[in-house]
Amino acid sequence: PSKKSFLHQVRRVNSRNALTHCLLKTIAREQKDYLSTGDILRLKPLPQVELAKRMNQSMNNLGAYALPACPSWLSRLIPNLSIRLLGGSEQPLNVLLPNRRDRIKWALRELLNEESRKIIEGGLQAPYDDCQLQELLHRQFDISTVRRNISAVRRELGIPSAYIRSQDFWHLLAVPFSNVYPLTIKEITLHVPQASGVYELCLKEGQVTYPKGGSTIFYIGRSKNLEKRLMEHLQARTKNKILAQYLGRETCGFRFLVAEDSYTHEEKRLYDLFISTFGAPPA
Repeated sequence: PSKKSFLHQVRRVNSRNALTHCLLKTIAREQKDYLSTGDILRLKPLPQVELAKRMNQSMNNLGAYALPACPSWLSRLIPNLSIRLLGGSEQPLNVLLPNRRDRIKWALRELLNEESRKIIEGGLQAPYDDCQLQELLHRQFDISTVRRNISAVRRELGIPSAYIRSQDFWHLLAVPFSNVYPLTIKEITLHVPQASGVYELCLKEGQVTYPKGGSTIFYIGRSKNLEKRLMEHLQARTKNKILAQYLGRETCGFRFLVAEDSYTHEEKRLYDLFISTFGAPPA
């Protein structure tokens, strides 16, 4: 390339490096409470529009090669970056850029885990309804939202209504599981470890009718390698005709629980609790 073209490329590289440095410095400053404690509830909502604005406020210190940050540029750069957190794990940079709905999910899961612990210990007689969850979100986490949002987020987490949670021992089913993710190659690769454990398959829309009520769950399984088994379900490798029908005609989701040494026992426990709660085995 010509000298002019070469210098232009060098300037672009320098500009990208300066902006990347500013991006990481800004995120570290905004999320310092989370980075120093590891408490996910200390992550602040930080949309890319707001992030770009805060980057531009400190851009004057980056020198002549710095260009103004804009959300469209950030949306192309951020997916290619990762960060090593306190525990030593490497995570996509996106984990430090939650939106408001993410924060509601984390807080709601914390409240529902608290609910389950209190029910097990005898400190709570009945599950929180959505109105109570709305009040607790505001009081404990300073999150204000309407009840329909709580209901929608609760369904995304795979948590049924207070009425279903009040039946028998449903609360024991919910506490240790991951979030509910779409049953796709991308989500399995991103979230599921190559470890032993149990998993549930569920409908993304609608419910399966059981004698004691409806549930989105239609299958409970176990595997020595959760990632491999869920990938096999995507390829319809099953002799279970009912399971094959659901996977073939419905939009499905999954959630999982790592249980390295006790996954067989854990599957039986969850299976029995499901029958106790809903009056029949899954699907």
